[in-house]
Amino acid sequence: MSNRYLEPIVQALGNALHQPILIAALLVGVVLLCLRLVPKGKRGELAVTAAKKLTVDGKVYRDLNNVTLATPTGTTQIDHVIVSRQGIFVIETKNMAGWIFGSENQPRWTQRMGSGATHQFQNPLHQNARHVRVLKEFLGVPDEALHSIVVFIGEAELKSPLPDNVMTGGFIPYIKAETSEVFTPDEVEDIVQRLQAGRMAPGRKTDKAHLGSLAQRHGRKQA
Repeated sequence: MSNRYLEPIVQALGNALHQPILIAALLVGVVLLCLRLVPKGKRGELAVTAAKKLTVDGKVYRDLNNVTLATPTGTTQIDHVIVSRQGIFVIETKNMAGWIFGSENQPRWTQRMGSGATHQFQNPLHQNARHVRVLKEFLGVPDEALHSIVVFIGEAELKSPLPDNVMTGGFIPYIKAETSEVFTPDEVEDIVQRLQAGRMAPGRKTDKAHLGSLAQRHGRKQA
């Protein structure tokens, strides 16, 4: 589903906070109904987008969603980028259930469902490392200005010791805990403008092109 469908849902969640309680309850009910119409693969991204809209000051933390950038080896698509004076937070979301097993260096992690069925998937830390690398090269910023975060949305339970930047929730406090400033307000604005100007136009056409790039580069759907 294109961002043009997701954004009104997120906006409705934000508006609900500023309405009388009965109207707010009605708005939230409509939002939850709309959420059921969102493809499963997009629900995690929507949940993170909604959380940012509801809990993060948009004047301090500038957020961009579904940022697709062209590279010499194909495209890369980043679920969420938050730009602030404290740095650039690069967020990879995973909408999964079951138990999650893996380690920081394993190339593939394992999802185990209650039925006993297992599924292996690319280490999201490695996946997001590519996103971070592409942003670093595109923006020309130092390593210390970039922060990788992996967020599992849904009923997933992490069963292995993992770094603090892999979580099933609480990513907003994690972001706000970073207090060292690396950019000025003008630099933040410049980075946001460069990302907006340099990204591929969000939408179904870009998503299709990205999937084609992945198939050509990996033979499977990775980012």
